Amino acid sequence: MGNNPEDMADLASKIGHAVDRIRQITSTLDGKANSVQWQGPDANRFKHSEWPTDKSQLARVSQSLQDVQQQAPSGIVSGGARATVYVDVKLKNVTGDSVAPWAR
Repeated sequence: MGNNPEDMADLASKIGHAVDRIRQITSTLDGKANSVQWQGPDANRFKHSEWPTDKSQLARVSQSLQDVQQQAPSGIVSGGARATVYVDVKLKNVTGDSVAPWAR
């Protein structure tokens, strides 16, 4: 099955923008998580368990998307939609804002 090279280049570009945005959001949230004045059991759980887990998952998703981006020019995009959906759901949970508009 063939592909349209222009469509594949567009897909690769959009995935690249998504990867950059995920990394920017992760960095912003990480800075805020480390500097927020918050104490107690909820703060400890978030700062030492929940956020590090979420941050790690976001890093894995951005790496997975970057891998897909590098494969996109050759037409190998399996897993891209799954990763985009995961990113949308995960970041919506973390930031309250859907990433779908910039991932399209």
